[in-house]
Amino acid sequence: MAASQNLAKQLHTQADTAAVTGNPWQNVDRLAKQWRKSFRVDLLSGLDDATVRTLRLAFSRRHVLEHNGGVIDEDYVGQTGEGVLGRRIRVRLNFAEEAFAAIEKLADRLEMTAAQRRD
Repeated sequence: MAASQNLAKQLHTQADTAAVTGNPWQNVDRLAKQWRKSFRVDLLSGLDDATVRTLRLAFSRRHVLEHNGGVIDEDYVGQTGEGVLGRRIRVRLNFAEEAFAAIEKLADRLEMTAAQRRD
């Protein structure tokens, strides 16, 4: 997750776009909104629904793992519609593989749309 966030920040900076307020890089929907504003491109339009859902889950899980010690909170349940408050998130191998594939697709979209601005 951090690699895709850093890639988005780096590509955004390299494209000489307007300064960003807040931190849109750690949430898929905020990232897509920032990309639409900066590049006039719908970042998620080239991705299928399952990939977008996996990205939302992965970004949300990363947040809970990093900031809540893996304990599910109300924000996570509200964003994902899954989990039980106070329980720990479990990241199973099949989800990790799905998340990795989704992040690769997101990275491809980030690079492609940023490159279109340079052309």
